[in-house]
Amino acid sequence: INAEYGVKLSQEKSTNKKKEHNLNQSFKSNRMKRLSLFTTTFLLIFLFSIVENVKINIVHTTDVHGWVYGHAHNQKLDADFGDFCSLIQRLTEQAHSNGQELLLFDSGDLIEGTGMSDASSIHGEYIFPIIKSINYTGLAAGNHDIGHDTTVELIEQDFSPYWNGSYFTANTYYKDENGETLLGAVYQLLDLPTTKLRLLSLGFLFNFTMGAENTDVISVSAALSDPSFKQAMIIQGVDLIIVTCHIAPQTPPELQQIYDAIRYYHPNTPLALLTGHSHVLYFSKFDPNCFAIESGRYFENLGFIEFEINNSFMQNLNYKWLPTNREVFYNITNTNAETFLTPEGLQVKQQLEDYINLLHLNQTIGCSPMYYSPSAPYYRADSLYLLYIETIVPTVVYNKSDIDEGVIDFFIANSATLRAPIYEGRFIVDDLYQVAPFKDSYYYYDLIGSELSELLQQLMITPPGKKRSVCAEKRSSGPNYFWSIEIVDVNRIYRTISADYDSVSIEKILKQLYPTKNFIRYPYATLLTSTSAIAQYIYTQWPCA
Repeated sequence: INAEYGVKLSQEKSTNKKKEHNLNQSFKSNRMKRLSLFTTTFLLIFLFSIVENVKINIVHTTDVHGWVYGHAHNQKLDADFGDFCSLIQRLTEQAHSNGQELLLFDSGDLIEGTGMSDASSIHGEYIFPIIKSINYTGLAAGNHDIGHDTTVELIEQDFSPYWNGSYFTANTYYKDENGETLLGAVYQLLDLPTTKLRLLSLGFLFNFTMGAENTDVISVSAALSDPSFKQAMIIQGVDLIIVTCHIAPQTPPELQQIYDAIRYYHPNTPLALLTGHSHVLYFSKFDPNCFAIESGRYFENLGFIEFEINNSFMQNLNYKWLPTNREVFYNITNTNAETFLTPEGLQVKQQLEDYINLLHLNQTIGCSPMYYSPSAPYYRADSLYLLYIETIVPTVVYNKSDIDEGVIDFFIANSATLRAPIYEGRFIVDDLYQVAPFKDSYYYYDLIGSELSELLQQLMITPPGKKRSVCAEKRSSGPNYFWSIEIVDVNRIYRTISADYDSVSIEKILKQLYPTKNFIRYPYATLLTSTSAIAQYIYTQWPCA
């Protein structure tokens, strides 16, 4: 105001004192009017921004990995996405009838882990339509979601546009001949239907460097410096901020960076950090108005969070995880088996059945003589890794010509290769993709025994990378890699074989150990992949009686 009128006064100087007096009076009058208007507006904004005793309910999923049709080997987890669709509809009705909000978020990795996800030519081709039947408030992209060019194309052309700005990829870009564009959205502002709260939602992926060729993931810190993030932060009247992100909450630095950046602009606004990637149940408080939660894996649990917003403070915060069990769903919706399912839920169930039949997921491959666990100690008889490395790979992958060449076959696999147990009894196509979904080709290096010994020493302390997360039976501790039971002779030549993903990691380590030597990665002479090798072994060695 002073600057505006200062210019006017400087332009209208007059020696006429009466004119000057009138002008000063006009200035004072206009200034008082403006100040009065400013004060009134400020008070109105302040009064209307006070939110009292508003109840918020959040349901959280993460790392679904294709498990949208229940767990056939675990009857306690018998709910599928038809049941889930009905659950969300009923909980939403309950919340709105009580003057509350129900929000639903997912934190990424929708695909890779079941037959419905990975038996198709495009990973996720039959998963994304199921996800679209659920009324999510917001979703984030995970690293598995952007691991294949064809899947990324499907997301860019169909899945991301469907969500109309609520599929969040603040640091993930799609690349084509025309350049780079965001695969999804940076943020979305919603006025919630029942409470009229202003919700600001955002989403991120961790600093991932091994995406498909048509993706580019910039660092979280770079995304937080982008003008689009700053644009989101200066929006006025925001009552609640929710970040859904595929970021392990216990692994620095990304989540802390997000928290710090938001708190720079919104020091006290209620903030929820919904996380994923590490396949754990986790909760922590960042400050009295901010929490972080992760809700497991494989549609085994749903995260439930409830709190009140009262005068911009988060109060009466409660959280829990409930198993994906139909009886649990009936109990929390006050229904039963006859009344629970909605028409939309029934439609999803029919869609699931159609996809199962289309992909022949119930087709029998063989019959397992016993239970094999990926988390069992390596030298134990029920270890799935021992079976894979010492029996399956030598039986169906190794070539006899290796012996003729005078080399010794040696196999290495990372501890996220096998992702579910093999159960005793009938082994079907769906079981195959639950155990080994990645369909990696095999590669090898010819190493002198001394080089192999150095490599194994390094593998003992080297994580297998962030592209793939842990198996369904998460071990609390254990090795990062497993390899052939073989006493290494430093003077012999070892044909060191691994799946494609591991061969890339091995190459990096070899270059660090021997920077002046050129190690060549060769395709191994087999048509089998990490998935079909297991199918071939079970089909030929474990016929059903």
